[in-house]
Amino acid sequence: MFKNIIRWLKSTKIDFSIRGFRTYNVQDWKAVRLLFAFATLMLIISLGVFVYDVLNFNKLNKKEIVDQYGLEVINYFYETAFHDDKAGRMDKTVMWKNDIQVSLHGNLLENDSLYVEDALSILNALETPISLKFADDPNKSNLKIFFGDLKFLEDSLMTKLDPYILGFFITTHNTRFRTSGMIGIRNNAEFIDTQHENDYPQLRKNVILEEMAQVLGTHGDSFTFYNSLFFEGNKDIDGLSSIDKKIVEFLYDKNVFRRYGIYREDFEKIFSDELYSNLSFNKFYNLANQYGLDKQDINSLKSIMFTSISDGTFHKFPRKAFLRISGDSTKEHFETCKILVNQLNDITPYFKLELVESESLWKNTPLIIINYEEGEKYEGTVRHRIEYVTEKMMFTYKTKGTIHIKYSKVDNDRESKLRHALALYERLFEILGLRVPMELLVSKTSTPNNLVINDKYKKYFKFVYDPRFPTDIIDSDYEGLLKEYNY
Repeated sequence: MFKNIIRWLKSTKIDFSIRGFRTYNVQDWKAVRLLFAFATLMLIISLGVFVYDVLNFNKLNKKEIVDQYGLEVINYFYETAFHDDKAGRMDKTVMWKNDIQVSLHGNLLENDSLYVEDALSILNALETPISLKFADDPNKSNLKIFFGDLKFLEDSLMTKLDPYILGFFITTHNTRFRTSGMIGIRNNAEFIDTQHENDYPQLRKNVILEEMAQVLGTHGDSFTFYNSLFFEGNKDIDGLSSIDKKIVEFLYDKNVFRRYGIYREDFEKIFSDELYSNLSFNKFYNLANQYGLDKQDINSLKSIMFTSISDGTFHKFPRKAFLRISGDSTKEHFETCKILVNQLNDITPYFKLELVESESLWKNTPLIIINYEEGEKYEGTVRHRIEYVTEKMMFTYKTKGTIHIKYSKVDNDRESKLRHALALYERLFEILGLRVPMELLVSKTSTPNNLVINDKYKKYFKFVYDPRFPTDIIDSDYEGLLKEYNY
C-alpha cells in the first residue's frame, strides 16, 4: 500500500514543503508535531483507500470479469493499453472522464469530414460512459484533428514524426483522467505505391478511425490479430472488429476499473494467471498435458525451437500470415504449396496461412515468400535456405520471411520431385519456428503429390502456436521450465 501511496504522490506532484515553524517555542512545536503526525496518519489511511480504489478493481468480481470478457480480450487489452514498442513504453493507461469535443484543422481531403463522422458514429455505438461529437466552438474542443503534410503535422503537434507515418496522436491527462488530445493525419504519403491508389481511400478511412479509437486509451499497435483495426500493417477491414470493441468497453467498464486509470504493474499482478506472456510452470505443464505431450516431447522441443538461426529466442509468426510464390515457379509448385497451406490450416485455429497469387497493399504483412530458382541440372540434392525479419510491438514476431529453393526441370523423376516437396515442407516449418529434418517431418508413405505431416509434429505445432505459449521465450527460460518438468 505504501508503494502505491508514494507512486500516487509523485504523480500528483503534491508539494509537501512546510514553512513558518521557526517562531514557535518548544511546547508549541511538540503540539505541532503531534498534530502533524495525526494528520499524516489520517492522510495515509485515506490515500491507501483512495489509491486502491483508483488503481485496482474489485478483486471479488475477478471471476465474473474473466467469464464476461474472456482471456483473449484481457490479453489484447494488455497488449494495446500497455504497449512497449518503438514509440515508447506505456506503464499506465488513463480514460476520459468528460465527453470529447472534436474539431478539424488544416487541409482536409475529399471525404475526410465524412470519415470522421463515420468514426464518431462507430465509437459512440460502444458501451462507454462518454460520447464524441463535433465541437460547436473549435477553440473549445478537447480533441483537435489536424490534416496536412508532414511539416504541418510536426508544427501542429509540436513533435518530430516518423517520415513514413500515416497517423499519429498525442493526449494529455491530469493525475486522474485524460483531458485533451491531438491527432495528425498525413496527406502527402508519397511512399504509397501508385499501383495501390485505388485502395488509398479505404486505407485513409481506417487510419482516421484507428487514431480516434486509440485516443480513448487502447493506444498500442499489435501483430496479433490481422482483422483488428490496431494491427500494425495495412489491413483490408471496415470498422472495428469484435475484439477491438470489447477492449475499449473493458477499459471503460466500471465493474472492472473503478476510476479512470490503472498501472501496468497492477494489471500484471491482478491478471497474472490470465496473461499469456506470464508462462508459469503450472500453465506450461497443463498446456503440455492438453496437447498430449510427455516428458520426451517437451525435451525434444528444445532442440527443435532453439537452433543456431533462432539466436536463443523462439519467435513465431502472428496468427495470420500470407504466402506468396515468386521467381521461376511452376503450376506444380503452386499446387504443392496449396496442399501444404491446407494441411497447416487444419492443425490449429491459432495460425492460418493464406496463399496469395500477387502483390497487394493489404496482404503484405506478415508475409512469407517462396522464391524458386531454376537451375540447369539436378545436382542430386535440393539447395534451399531461409531468412526472416522480426518486429516488436509489445511482443516480437516474425513478420517477413523468404524461402529460397533451387530446382531443375531437367530431372522430372519421382525422387527429385519428392526431394523438392520435402525441402519446401522442411523449410516452411523451420521459418514458422520448428526445425524438423525432412525425413521425420512427413510420413514415410508420402508421395510428391500427397505429403502428410506426421501427427507428432502437428502436436508440437499446436503446442507452440497456442497463444498461451508466448513468442519471445528464450532458451534459458525454457530450460528452467524443463528442470521443473523433469524433477
